[in-house]
Amino acid sequence: MFNLNDSNRFFLYPYPTDMRKSFYSLSGIVTNLMGMNVQDGDAYIFINKSLTGLKILHAEYGGLVIYNMKLERGSLQTPRH
Repeated sequence: MFNLNDSNRFFLYPYPTDMRKSFYSLSGIVTNLMGMNVQDGDAYIFINKSLTGLKILHAEYGGLVIYNMKLERGSLQTPRH
């Protein structure tokens, strides 16, 4: 069962990410570059350089889940600081 909701914490990785990366590579970014633990239940957002693709990595009961979005046109907007 997929389970993302407003009670989850979402963390945006602030650098462009190669969208070919999957579970282990994205988990490595969370652990080694973000200094967080993917098993904590938070959701980690990764965006590609052209802002046309997005992946969310999330640990749920029984394993990791990746949500993947690829825009057909346009681009994503990143939050401003």
